[in-house]
Amino acid sequence: MRRNAEWWLGVALALAGGAAVAADGSAERIERIERGSLVLENVVEGSPAKLARLAPYSNVRSAQFAAWHPDGRGMLVLTRFGQTAQIHSVASPGAARFQLTFFDEPVGAVVASPNPEVDAIVFSRDVGGNEMFQLHWMDLASGDLRQLTKDGTRNIQPVFRHDGGALAFGSNERNGADTDVWLWTPAGGRRLLTSREGAWSPADFSPDGKRLIVARTISINDVRLHLLDLESGALSDLAAAGGISTYGGGYPAAFIDGGRAVLTASSVGGEFATLRRIDLASGRERAFGPKIDWDVSEFALSPDGRRVAVAWNEDGSTVIRVLDAATGEVLRTLADGVGVAGNLAFAADARTLGMSRGGPRLPGDAFALDVETGAVTRWTTSEAGGLDPEGFSGAELIRYPSFDRVRGRPREIPAWLYVPEGEGPFPVVIDIHGGPEAQARPVFNGWTQFLVREMGIAVVVPNVRGSSGYGRTWLDADNGRLRMDAVRDIGALLDWIGRDRRFDAERVAVYGGSYGGFMVLASMVEYSDRLAGGVAIVAISHFRTFLENTSRYRVDLRRVEYGDERDPEMRAFMERIAPLDNAERITRPLFVIHGANDPRVPASEAEQILAAVRANGTEAWYLLARDEGHGFRRQSNREAMQRAVTGFFERQLAPRVD
Repeated sequence: MRRNAEWWLGVALALAGGAAVAADGSAERIERIERGSLVLENVVEGSPAKLARLAPYSNVRSAQFAAWHPDGRGMLVLTRFGQTAQIHSVASPGAARFQLTFFDEPVGAVVASPNPEVDAIVFSRDVGGNEMFQLHWMDLASGDLRQLTKDGTRNIQPVFRHDGGALAFGSNERNGADTDVWLWTPAGGRRLLTSREGAWSPADFSPDGKRLIVARTISINDVRLHLLDLESGALSDLAAAGGISTYGGGYPAAFIDGGRAVLTASSVGGEFATLRRIDLASGRERAFGPKIDWDVSEFALSPDGRRVAVAWNEDGSTVIRVLDAATGEVLRTLADGVGVAGNLAFAADARTLGMSRGGPRLPGDAFALDVETGAVTRWTTSEAGGLDPEGFSGAELIRYPSFDRVRGRPREIPAWLYVPEGEGPFPVVIDIHGGPEAQARPVFNGWTQFLVREMGIAVVVPNVRGSSGYGRTWLDADNGRLRMDAVRDIGALLDWIGRDRRFDAERVAVYGGSYGGFMVLASMVEYSDRLAGGVAIVAISHFRTFLENTSRYRVDLRRVEYGDERDPEMRAFMERIAPLDNAERITRPLFVIHGANDPRVPASEAEQILAAVRANGTEAWYLLARDEGHGFRRQSNREAMQRAVTGFFERQLAPRVD
């Protein structure tokens, strides 16, 4: 149902006065509490017994491999010992973590100088989740810090020159909308390298420092690579056919063979991102390495240029293969079954490969692989909140049939399933990932473990159409006017749950963030009669208003996926499918959670769906964090959210009494 401006104004005034106007004209009182940076409306936290059991799961730590220390003193990791993740140094496997940064805000990307004589790192940091990342230079010997970028701008993808004397990065400093490539040097400061429309970022310097691979992101699966001559400023397509289309792992592209060729991962001409070698003199492009029908998610070159470590995403789990950089021959394979690894980087010795690894039962930690012997060494052992990791629930990869058919057979949707021990039937939480071009993978999630082990709730995490990791066709299968087909995949999952005696089809809730939050709202519209409730985190409630209000640097990228709201026909389609304009069909309790500083999905998306649902008389809870953006990164805020959702699930998924 389309609402006019006067109707929304009336709802807003009612909310401001502490009451929501129901469809019958009555007023429902809103219980509002402000606790520090948090605003809670109609929220009832979980029972004391459940919250006592939640605490250990909230305190499970992890460590992410960030980089090797420039001077060879060990590795740098990101881990949390207070509210937010900070940089720590680890001198050797199992050694104590020595904290290097001490900010209230979390530290993001970390890159280390490739030159041991330049003992420095560069890291990014924003404020309150606003994603206006600033780059900071840290001298590791002295601890001195300096900010390299301008406040109020967004700066991403820092890349060191091989001598450590310069840094390239992407920034929207020029006009706030387009992202250009900039160069920073200690003596000269910042210098603009490109000034073009669109989103541009650096990928790699040539060994002689005279050229730079730069990437223009048109969409998630259309990233064009170019060569930039740093002396003349000339910019040329990397391939004669208009550049290389890549996806997965950011911008996987690097100079090889002494700068005479470029290695990248491309999905051009096929379903999956595969390794491609481009000879720069001839322009000839060819396949490189083994032929594997799964996506290359990232790769890393050894400092001597002789090896390349490649991570393949094979049905959600990671397989790492180390290749000969000249021939593509596989020298070493690391495959652990169900689990995920990434953040690959070789140490200065060119034989030790650092990485992050984790799985359903393994909170992420930092590891190293000796590519000559195959030995794997664990560098960090993060605390599991006092819990025994051996008792964590494993993940089962399932496939369930959807509504349509492929080659005469029902299309199958991959999903990860976590089932409690003991007798069922169990209530179910359907956890829907964001993106939509993301992928649910078998990583450790303390919240999932709590739901399964302590609340007796089965959790199923589907990769509905539009997810990455299953080929280009699957990635594009929800674009534009195909959007509701992904929602129908959730309907098919409800059918599958109803056929399995392990589960209670009358006690199912949907849960998800960002685009997954839209999927929650859309599922509540389409299937309220089959759901017990929904939790929508930083959710899109209307694609038109989302595109009109998201940050300027994002809007064109998102139009490729969701459609252009300026086109009358697409705008009409968005109106038809918008949860906001169909809010009267949401009849089961809804919990809306958002960060006030969200630059991707503005908090107005939460406010408008909250107002609409309450105006129809449906029960709605609300949690707003004033110091968060697109998701909660502060430990105290995450704990508050989990306590609140525990209360919601206790009420909505409790056994029904006739």
